[in-house]
Amino acid sequence: MKRSQTLVSLLIVVAVSVIVISSILGLMINNAYSTSSVEQGTLVKLAAESGMETALLRLLRDPSYSGETLSNSINGYTTVITVTGDNINKTLQSVASSSNYVRKIVVTVAYNNNIMQVNSWQDSQ
Repeated sequence: MKRSQTLVSLLIVVAVSVIVISSILGLMINNAYSTSSVEQGTLVKLAAESGMETALLRLLRDPSYSGETLSNSINGYTTVITVTGDNINKTLQSVASSSNYVRKIVVTVAYNNNIMQVNSWQDSQ
């Protein structure tokens, strides 16, 4: 009788252990995936901001700047910069994307007598 009780107790302990370990492993995998997603989203945001800073700098140096496409072959991000508007009021757009994430920044500026004034900065996903 004692052997059967010991066997049943051992099976219960093993079953509970498997359930606990499976739950912990599932939480660890979920946490790793979430962290990776946050990191990718942050990197795409930084790529869009970098694209906008590049656009503002190039527009300051060349008032006829109309945009470009920047590629980061290391991280796989692409940033497309477009500039629209007339000689004074311009709208700059920087759209960075990777496989699953897109981040867009739109900035309106007034450019007159070699002075640039940023009127608005909008960041969206």
